[in-house]
Parts: sequence; C-alpha cells; structure tokens
Amino acid sequence: AALGKVTATIAHELRNPLATVNTSIFSIGAALEKNETERIRRALGLAERNVRRCDNIITELLDYTRKLEIKPSKIDIDKWVERILDEQTFPEGIVCLRNLSSGLAVRIDGEHMRRALINIVTNAVHALSEEGSNGKELTVETARSGDNLEIRVIDKGPGIPEDIRQKIFEPLFSTKGFGVGLGLSITKDIMEKHNGGINVASKAGEGTTVTLWMPLSDR
Repeated sequence: AALGKVTATIAHELRNPLATVNTSIFSIGAALEKNETERIRRALGLAERNVRRCDNIITELLDYTRKLEIKPSKIDIDKWVERILDEQTFPEGIVCLRNLSSGLAVRIDGEHMRRALINIVTNAVHALSEEGSNGKELTVETARSGDNLEIRVIDKGPGIPEDIRQKIFEPLFSTKGFGVGLGLSITKDIMEKHNGGINVASKAGEGTTVTLWMPLSDR
C-alpha cells in the first residue's frame, strides 16, 4: 500500500511538468518556422522551470531515502541565515523581514541545514499566497533561547487547522496541489540529526511560526 501511494504520488508530480516541457518543445518548433524569437524565449523559460521542478522532486526523494550524514563545522548563524535569504527570490509583493540577532557561532552541517531552512521559508511563502492570508510579510529570526539556538520563520498566512497540524510530518502528506509531501519529514530528520527538532505553532486565521532549534552544548 505504501509503495502504491509513493508510485502514484511521484507519477503525478513528474507527469505534470513533463507535459509542460513537451508542450514547450512543440511551441518552440512552431515558433522556429515563423521566426518568433520572443515566443521561443518564453517556451524555453517554461521548459527550464519545469525541468528544475522534476529535478527537485528527484532530489527530495533521494534525500528522504538515503542515510543522512552530518558533517558539522562552526558557522556564524546570523551571517549564514542572511546569506541564504539573500539568495532567495521572493514573489512580487511578498516581503521578508529579518531579525538576526542571536550572536551565535554553532557547529552545523551548513548544506543540510540550508535545505531545512529553505523548506520552511518556501512553505511560509506558499502560505502567504493562500486565500485567508493576513498580509504578505514573513519574518525570519535567530535567537538564543536558554541553552538552545532557535531559527524562527513567522508568516501571516491563514494558519494550519489542528487536524492538519497533527499530520504535517507524515511522509507524502501535503495539502498543496503540488509537491511530493516530503519537505517537512526531511527537515525534521535534519534537525534531529543535529540533536534538535522543529516546533510548529499555528492557529487558523492567525498565521504560523515554525521554529528550528538545536542545543548549544556542542558548539
């Protein structure tokens, strides 16, 4: 039953972007005959985005199935988060506020933790695009809380109902019309490999705060 669910999910998620790539190729062929340069450019861009989407799906599957190995090094967390946010392209109208004031340097696997943070930021951006959102702002914070480092991503989206919140870490569970539903499972695994975890505080209609935390004992 589990294999059937995985197969159906992956087949659906790959078929849609591949169909778009196929349509783009047809469009390019038709445009070449008429020398329509702008149409070719648009079709190439669409094909590229959907190839990247397929690649992301495969990467997510591989990340979930392979054994996660942590290779930590000491990193200035505030500067590290700032660099990651600088690399992101946010949809028009969405504002990302920053409050990076932990002042901490912590031993983490920068690449795996980068994946975890981007997963959460991406989810927050999607939430802000949903019906019932209370604005277009998300905030990323770093802070010391007792003996823990916390990275918080706060959005003003529609929030997560209690019955849904209980399932969000289940593999293949997703409320979106796209995606494999492994992002939060992978993020949870990454945080646990850092001896930490992920907390989700949310109320329907009021937004969501996701906290990635890890102890400072090994820093």
